[in-house]
Amino acid sequence: MEILEASVQYGDFTGEAKGDANDSGGLDSLAKSHGIGGHVVGASLYSGENGYMAIAIYTTDTNDFDKIEAAAKANGGKITVKKHDLEGVSIEKFLKAFKRFDVALRYRYPNVRVMEYED
Repeated sequence: MEILEASVQYGDFTGEAKGDANDSGGLDSLAKSHGIGGHVVGASLYSGENGYMAIAIYTTDTNDFDKIEAAAKANGGKITVKKHDLEGVSIEKFLKAFKRFDVALRYRYPNVRVMEYED
């Protein structure tokens, strides 16, 4: 079983991504347009060499927040989800599924934990 986390070959850059749900459907609409049911609880975007791109969404059978939280609590923080690869979805279409989307990466210097910058 795989874990939903970012992974590349060398990991020269590390960081995080955050997204705000789009009130007009967003990832749920994208899932439905591909015939995918369930409640969307995650997404991934991978870009590789020679234009290779993979976009996936992850769903559960329930959208009940309390049931999902109870399942995670009972299983040491883990829940089981279904992965759905989205064929033919452009990066633009994927990003439009979010109201806001932000990615921040920094080089993997062993002793650098924070990077402050001036505009």
